[in-house]
Amino acid sequence: HNMPTIQALCQKVIWLQKGIVKINDYSEKVIPKYLSEGLNSESAEIDLTNHPRRSHSQEPALKKVWILDSEGNKNNSILMGASITIWFQFFSKRKITNPGFGFGVEDEYGRRIFSLNNYMTGELEEALYSGSCSLKIQNICLLPGTYFVSISIVEQEKMWIDFIEQAISFEV
Repeated sequence: HNMPTIQALCQKVIWLQKGIVKINDYSEKVIPKYLSEGLNSESAEIDLTNHPRRSHSQEPALKKVWILDSEGNKNNSILMGASITIWFQFFSKRKITNPGFGFGVEDEYGRRIFSLNNYMTGELEEALYSGSCSLKIQNICLLPGTYFVSISIVEQEKMWIDFIEQAISFEV
């Protein structure tokens, strides 16, 4: 499911869903549709309970994700140069030791623009069952377009607890 590689190698692609051809077309037309499948692009808050892009998960600990604009309002339409805050809420059945909270931002073709986690910033917690985590970006310097946010929780920098690719999207 590496969309940049598929786009680089294939002029045309076939998207199969449950063994049935959903779309057979040029890769630049199919890939954005595939990446936005299951996302509510109108919503600045997403319930992650049954998110279709959950993987690497021991348990569905990620519960909700939302985006705030520079005014603190839930909004997934962000002006170029404004600030954006991405939040997620989690709850685990067991205590997560040395938890790592990760954010990844991808363009409309699934190409990773940047990633950040609390291991990189040195903001560490000993152990948690639940809580919320945020990433604030001042003066966002992304070109106009659609962007996806992937979120994750790991334990001790090596063991996946939960991971959702393209959990929510926003427009610049």
